[in-house]
Amino acid sequence: MTGIQILNSKETTLGNGLVLNVGDEITIIIEINYFFSESTSPIGFFFKDQLIVYRDDLFKLI
Repeated sequence: MTGIQILNSKETTLGNGLVLNVGDEITIIIEINYFFSESTSPIGFFFKDQLIVYRDDLFKLI
């Protein structure tokens, strides 16, 4: 995957004790799928192949 990078904007402590500082890359811990799908997958896997995205598509990020 190229072109997508998600950076943390606020210092946060996760439930497992991991501290995310401002500016930390969090792309690897964010998962995505269409809103009504049961499961999610890492962003890199979801966008691995070419994907047509429409303006009214709904997604969920976890």
